[in-house]
Amino acid sequence: MNEGQELHRKTAPIKPRKIDDVSAIKSADWFICPRSPDALELIRANPNAYTLAAFIGYRARYREGFNADGLGLGDAMLGDFKSCGMTRQQYRTALDQLIKWRFVTTRPTTKGTVARLADIRLFEILPIQATTKITNAQPPANHRATTNIDGKIDISVNNEAAKSARPDLQTVKLQAAKIGLPDNEAEKFFNYYQANGWKVGRNPMRSLPHALANWKLRWAERARPAAVKPHKASPTSF
Repeated sequence: MNEGQELHRKTAPIKPRKIDDVSAIKSADWFICPRSPDALELIRANPNAYTLAAFIGYRARYREGFNADGLGLGDAMLGDFKSCGMTRQQYRTALDQLIKWRFVTTRPTTKGTVARLADIRLFEILPIQATTKITNAQPPANHRATTNIDGKIDISVNNEAAKSARPDLQTVKLQAAKIGLPDNEAEKFFNYYQANGWKVGRNPMRSLPHALANWKLRWAERARPAAVKPHKASPTSF
């Protein structure tokens, strides 16, 4: 390679790799890092805290199934601070800050600390089913293939393609986590709409995120304590 070829190799723009089919996506383990002012502020405050959050995102379980340590969807086992490239003190400080600023939640176990991202401000963990589930049935000529990658569903057509477009429990939990809806409420939501054929009133559900948002509003109303009426003093005769 001559000098001109070497210079061209160093300065040539890097072309993004295309993923053309579902099998390629299935073989790729990945999670989303959104552009977020909170992330930039965290990096400014303590780069180690952001690194540890990325480590949690990388280790977090993204599919259901047996786990000998009892880890659930989104859980990551911590404790080996050297794997994060930190000293013990740097690791403890970073974890304390992530907990204090409500980026992660933790629970102790006999095998170490289990951590999970509290929301999607820094990273979004995607279950494999939610990223690759595409319907196999042929859609109508004027209808595009349906995917649940962003939680949008179309079950208005009464056929096998419509049925396969209905979200699974993991997808519902993923969308619920984005808006702060607890897992138990996500399961109630799933069971309710699974039982009624994914209908809102008499009409097919058009948008999973909007339906979950309405469910959250009703859940928040139920959880809100009833207002205490001021006590009126009875008139006193003198």
